[in-house]
Amino acid sequence: MIEEYQSIIKNNVWEIVPRPKIKDVVSSKWLYKIKHVVDGSIKKYKARFCCEHLESIFGRAQTC
Repeated sequence: MIEEYQSIIKNNVWEIVPRPKIKDVVSSKWLYKIKHVVDGSIKKYKARFCCEHLESIFGRAQTC
């Protein structure tokens, strides 16, 4: 998780700004998955960062 976070910061993915008092904060979480080979050994670790509690908008897909 630390490597992913450092990559996000290094690539300037986000811009940190002051929170407007009339807006809600979108919560987020890290999702982890371990990919296994047929014999049961670990092939790779996967992680992704997702937003939570977004309202569904008709015709728009949400991946998390």
